[in-house]
Amino acid sequence: MFYKWNEKLIGGWRIKDGEKVKSIKPSKKDNQKNNKENSRIAGDVVCYTITTTEYQVTCQRGFGCSDSEVIGVYYTTQCEYNSTPPPPILVGEGWGGGGGTTPPEADPCEVPDENIGLRMDCEEDIEDIFAEIERLFQKINPCEKRIIMNNLNLLPSIYQVYKNSIHAEEVTNMLYSISEVKEGHNNCADAFRHAYWNALNAISVPGKLAKGLADAHECWATNEKEMDLFNNSVGRNIGYGYSFLNIYNINDMRVLQNNIIMNL
Repeated sequence: MFYKWNEKLIGGWRIKDGEKVKSIKPSKKDNQKNNKENSRIAGDVVCYTITTTEYQVTCQRGFGCSDSEVIGVYYTTQCEYNSTPPPPILVGEGWGGGGGTTPPEADPCEVPDENIGLRMDCEEDIEDIFAEIERLFQKINPCEKRIIMNNLNLLPSIYQVYKNSIHAEEVTNMLYSISEVKEGHNNCADAFRHAYWNALNAISVPGKLAKGLADAHECWATNEKEMDLFNNSVGRNIGYGYSFLNIYNINDMRVLQNNIIMNL
């Protein structure tokens, strides 16, 4: 499967016994209705709703393992072409044929089949990246843009940092009063939001990037810059101490949130 840096499906192949048997492309409609066989047949195309369930089991030496706990259920729609796709087309010298060979370490971008209308460019226009982040999250300042440009190889992690910022705002809105959230400056809600965002970053992205983007976010701030940087640092230190937590597990995040509140 091929995905863009912002987690959107580009396309891919279904593999059986080491051979490509179906081409997969993203559905143009997010909410397609399916028949009893969970598929929709249109000509030579079959679309399926794929359900992915993530489980977590906690094990402790001497005590055994807990029952499996569902931590996430995700639904996607995939469409398959019945015709067998040709071998992948590689940019530059690649691999193919012979079966079982390993791609070179340089990892050239593999281009999904032209006949299903899918392409993946090795490089994306930097302005498109900025526009996508701003569309989904917030205005990014020149300091943040500089960090992003210097870390284009970490685009999924950069995307995660901004996803974490939205989650931090949502949790702040749940834990604090409307008046505190609306005031948003020099209060407990503001301190928690900064610390929690950075704790999430410390757990889910490389440390250098977690600090770099957080510092860059404050580079044009004036009134509360030092306070915000301090709360960011407190959050990252807590996050590093809880790096074993799963940011998609509700119970884990409650532990993190309580620890932040106690240390602010």
